[in-house]
Parts: sequence; structure tokens; C-alpha cells
Amino acid sequence: MLQGAKFLLFFKRFRRRSRLPAPASRIDLDSFASTKQTIIDAEKRKLSYQDVCQWWSSASGEIGGDYPQVLLDHDFVLRLILLFLSDRKPKRCLDLGAGSGRMAKILLDHFPDLHVTLVDFSANLLREAQSELQCYSKQTECVQADFFSAEFQPEPERYDCVVSALALHHGQGAAMYRDIYQKIEASLVKGGVFLCWDHVKGADMDLETINFEMWKNHIAEAEVKGDLLERMTASLVQDNPLTSFEYLNLLSACNFSAVDILWKKGNMILYVAIK
Repeated sequence: MLQGAKFLLFFKRFRRRSRLPAPASRIDLDSFASTKQTIIDAEKRKLSYQDVCQWWSSASGEIGGDYPQVLLDHDFVLRLILLFLSDRKPKRCLDLGAGSGRMAKILLDHFPDLHVTLVDFSANLLREAQSELQCYSKQTECVQADFFSAEFQPEPERYDCVVSALALHHGQGAAMYRDIYQKIEASLVKGGVFLCWDHVKGADMDLETINFEMWKNHIAEAEVKGDLLERMTASLVQDNPLTSFEYLNLLSACNFSAVDILWKKGNMILYVAIK
């Protein structure tokens, strides 16, 4: 009951204090048809998992220079994650696809007793994370690894929470997602939580097109620099998200006691699983 009251208070305060963006521009039929064709064309040029890994192996934090601006409701989602964890007061966290350490720093700033293990494929990004988290050097550990690989096996029942932001969508097919979900479930203590903020696929082509139209309007309103079509195409050929229904079904099949969607908007989702 207390947790429910906290959520209600959070939403009321956020709505009062937030400067909500103007309503998205009207989606006209020409734009809708063009976006749908872009999605169809990109599906024919999907990169292999090996090609995606090769691209990310040389990535640096510069690729996320406009990180908050390209994500729908970035600040709101981060506050929602912190709110969900507030009563749990996690002591050990596994951050999958930790990148340059943005999520880890936010968690460490709010939970002073937390220790975070950061896992990422890119050595460049992990070096940036170590630099960013110098003040938390005794509370962090960086591990370079492909968490989809068979070699990656986190210690069983070690973590109070596992988080992932914009990383798991590079998996290809339900089997890869099932494997990583099983590893996550095994790594959590009883009652531990998995929070994933990531891309989500529309349940059919029209819904997928609407998702991307919402994202395109957000990018335009945020005045993010760069070619919009180029951004969209790059995302489509690299990413392989599942539908929200598929995410929850796979998590349930991996013995989590509860799964749910905390937030969804357009092509972005925040889902949770409790062991």
C-alpha cells in the first residue's frame, strides 16, 4: 500500500514540475507511408550479430553525445527506475551493456552502499566508464564481455538487481533473449529485480510504423542535430527488439515470479521482472 502511495505521489509531482513537450505533430499519410517503406527496406539489410559486435567494439561515448534528447521521456524513466528501487536499497547491481557508465553513476549517486559490476562489449566505453566513475572506484568493477556469449556466466545468486539500458535489443531471435534472461534470473538473489529500458517492436507493421513516427516527431521537437532518416535506418539495420508480449512471455518462462511493463511509449519500453 505504501509503495502504491509513493508511485501516486511521484506521478503527481512529476506532472506538476515537468515541462511536458507540445503534442507531437500530426502524422500525415505521406509520412506514414514513407516510414513504413523505410522499415520494410531496412529489414532486408539487417546486419549480422557479428557485424554489430564489430561496429560496437570500436564505439566511444561520442555516439551518445545527444543521449537524453533521442530518448522518449528520458528523465521520467530514470526517476521511475530510482523510485522502483528506492525501498529495496540494493547492495549489488549488475549493469549489462553499461557503456560509458551513465546508468551506473545515477544508481551510485542515489544508493551510497551500492556496488556495481559494469559489463560491456566495448573496451573503449569501459575506459570512459572508469574515468567517469573515478570517485566510485572502490564500488565498481568493469568487465569486458559479450553477455550473449556462452562464456559469460555471472555468479549465481549474487545481485540484488540487474539493469540494462539500450543494450539487449542487439540480440537476434528469441533464443538469444531466452539465454540472457536465464543468466539474469540465475544471478539474482530471491526477490531480486531485473529492470530493462530498451527498444520494443510493434506487434505488426502498422504499429511498428506508428512507433517510429512518434520517435521521429520527438527527435524533431528536441531539435537533435543530424539526418533523421540516417538515424532511423541505422537503428533499424542494427537493432532486433522483440514485441512487449514476447519480452514478458520469455521472462515468465525463465521462472521469474512476476513480470510487468512499467512504462512504454512509441518504440521504447521499461519492463521489470522479479525473482
